[in-house]
Amino acid sequence: MEGEVVHPPPNNQFGDLQSIHSSYRLNGKNYLKWSQLIRTILKGKGKISHLTGAGPKEGDPNFKAWDEEDALIIAWLWNSMNTEISDTIMFLSTAKEIWDAIEQTYSKAKDAAQVYDVKVKTLAAKQGNKSVTEYANQLKSLWMELDHYRAIKTKCADDAAVLKEFIEQDRVYDFLVGLNPEFDQVRIQILGKSELPSFNEVVAIVRSEESRRNLMLESPIVESSAMVAKKEKNGQSKKSDLWCTYCNRPRHTQEKCWKLHGKPPNLELKGGTSRKGGQVYVAEKNEEKTNSSSILEPASLSQEEIERMRAFFSSLEKPSGTCSLAYSCMLPISFGFNVSKIIPSLWVLDSGATDHMTPSSKFFSTYFPCPSNKKIATADGTLITVAGIGNIHINPFITLKNVLHVPKLFTNLISVKKLTNDISCNVVFNNNFCVFQDKESGRTIGRARERNGLYLLEEPSLSISEKN
Repeated sequence: MEGEVVHPPPNNQFGDLQSIHSSYRLNGKNYLKWSQLIRTILKGKGKISHLTGAGPKEGDPNFKAWDEEDALIIAWLWNSMNTEISDTIMFLSTAKEIWDAIEQTYSKAKDAAQVYDVKVKTLAAKQGNKSVTEYANQLKSLWMELDHYRAIKTKCADDAAVLKEFIEQDRVYDFLVGLNPEFDQVRIQILGKSELPSFNEVVAIVRSEESRRNLMLESPIVESSAMVAKKEKNGQSKKSDLWCTYCNRPRHTQEKCWKLHGKPPNLELKGGTSRKGGQVYVAEKNEEKTNSSSILEPASLSQEEIERMRAFFSSLEKPSGTCSLAYSCMLPISFGFNVSKIIPSLWVLDSGATDHMTPSSKFFSTYFPCPSNKKIATADGTLITVAGIGNIHINPFITLKNVLHVPKLFTNLISVKKLTNDISCNVVFNNNFCVFQDKESGRTIGRARERNGLYLLEEPSLSISEKN
């Protein structure tokens, strides 16, 4: 008949509808995502009229083909639901009847309790162990659901634009609030901008910082050094396994390489024996002015190296109100006894360590687990697993940041270098004690006492939480 629309075979049009992903099946709690998926697919097929009821009526020449398509869509809708739900609409005769029945039952568009539930989840959302992308996607999913339940209509386009910008800024703040503490610096940078970036721009900035941090930590061996060396039976450290990647020579690491850092100037070595036979070495500042004639000149040193040492000595003779790390304590301290078994909360100052470390999880005020492949290398080359990382409050003035939780470590270690950078303080060493002084006020914020060659932090110590 002239003017009649000939429809292609239904199977050619709807053969791929059966491939809808099972994870999007309607389960009674995911109506919003399910309905969005169904509408999008049918609209893309040009068959959205089956949901709106705008198709041809019975008696129309096109009705038979349209009705056959509707039956296929009904079967497809059944397969997009859990059996418990599809059983309740099995005997409805059109796709529109099914669509309307499901919407009335599960949409909750005006359900105040549902809005409250989404708001609670949004306010409680934190990054935690999630990646930045996963955390951002979690928030966006909640916001989309909230927008569905609380659609706001404006009278003009200008009002709509202002409202959209306000909501966008509010969500940027929500996202930044829930980020982990390691992103404090990038959070400050974002908030310090003259114009707050959009949500997507903020996520991109934080993701870039996350990628940079992951790249630095992706190696299974972390370039951290701890002054804990396992002892051989004769009490000597096992140095034969050490190798310096700077000078390509054995028996030391790059961190202790004299060729790279120079030899310790103006130092007097005093050897002592620990309880288990390990040698203890403490570098002390000479009280009297050192002249060039008192400098040892071993045969292994070249004339150039000797002159460099003399020049360094001369620079150290200048009077100074503070004592730098290089001036007072250049050499590592090796000890063989288990200090942590004597006093569990004892903290040892470590001038060679690049990170703060503790064997106990009880000290942390914030704590995040680390990947199982993150390790540190001890002075003898042994690799020890890092279980987690977090912050520890030593006293009201000293907070150790990014402390490594190393369960197999012997004792608690404070990296002097890292501490001075973190809290902006001076460390002044003397013969039998040292003090931490705030750079601005000069106030003493901590003290350590020398015992058996080790500088041990004095009380008040940290408050140990009850949580393991």
